[in-house]
Amino acid sequence: MSERPRIRDVLLRRPAYRDNRGERRANWMELFYDLAFVVAVASLAHALSSGSSFEDLLEFALVFWLLQWAWLGHTLYNDRFDTDDLLHRLSGLVHMGAVLYIGSLHDWLGADYGAFVVSYGVVRMTTIATNLYAASNVPRARAMGLTFAAGFTLALLPLIGGIWVDDIESRRQLVLLAAILQVIAPALPTYDRSAAPISSTHLPERMGLFFTLVLGEALAAATHAMAASHHQGPVVLGFALALGIAFCSWWIYFSCVDGSVVRRHSARSTLWVYMHTPLTLFVVVLAVGLGENVEWLVSHSEDFRNRILHIGWAGMLLSYATLLLIGETPPALQGARTRLVIALVIVAVLSIGYAILNTNPVPIAKLASVLISSIVLVVMSLPFAARRLAESH
Repeated sequence: MSERPRIRDVLLRRPAYRDNRGERRANWMELFYDLAFVVAVASLAHALSSGSSFEDLLEFALVFWLLQWAWLGHTLYNDRFDTDDLLHRLSGLVHMGAVLYIGSLHDWLGADYGAFVVSYGVVRMTTIATNLYAASNVPRARAMGLTFAAGFTLALLPLIGGIWVDDIESRRQLVLLAAILQVIAPALPTYDRSAAPISSTHLPERMGLFFTLVLGEALAAATHAMAASHHQGPVVLGFALALGIAFCSWWIYFSCVDGSVVRRHSARSTLWVYMHTPLTLFVVVLAVGLGENVEWLVSHSEDFRNRILHIGWAGMLLSYATLLLIGETPPALQGARTRLVIALVIVAVLSIGYAILNTNPVPIAKLASVLISSIVLVVMSLPFAARRLAESH
């Protein structure tokens, strides 16, 4: 007869490594937690859609990078130690509140910088505290927990230093340094990755969920543009093109990106996780570009905001290509992978050329060119989709 669960276990359970050998899925708290980041990303996307220069794009990228790494740090902890007790849920709630506060700001590197640093500090200190808590309770996690805590603490120092800097350019450089330091800590060879197992089903699912939520910004941007134009004919056509692009982007990711590499506890698995930050970043840039081009069909928009459609598309395709090269591919699909990677790179280079030269000044032409190229890539990804379908039956 199994032991009856105690109320104390609901309130406080000491962290311990989860058994990640079997099938594992995201829980309801994780899905609730993601909602805060959906709101914050929407706020960032709105700010980018009001931008007028590449400095605005850089500011968006830096703030998004920090937020996505906050999400990733919390997700990696959950993957290894998720106790799902009251303390764990409250720490997630504090995390969410700070992220939502960041989303309510507008001038992150300017007038709102102090509030941004304090809020982000709360987000990071929560992750630091949970890693130290795990390190104190799980001997095998001590080296990893101390490395993460030290690295994330170090990454906060440039942000704090920026409070006493009035020059925006200098502050931007300090935030860039903080973003780089975020990446270094988990990759340091100070702990045995095989002794800190992650789930080969849960973590890829969390990455896929976050990608899907961010891709939703493309649908939101196109829908908002259609509503603002009172459903005029050209905008409805533009919306249809944008919807097709979002669908193809979703198709390529879930047909081709294989997360099974994370079970190997190697540099490749770390890089696979890391590559989702630029991927999701460029998805949001693509989403803003889609919305701006749809809206431009009836009202003039800033040239910069229309060009970023191709910047986002190119960055997303190069991220796909990298993930394909990192991931595990069966021998029967090696040739298909090579051809698809080459096609992704070629289309990305052409897209960058479009962004620089602005060779497609007409919004419909821009949207149509992206959709046509995405359909070609979907056709080339069909062997991967067939394999996924066979595995699911």
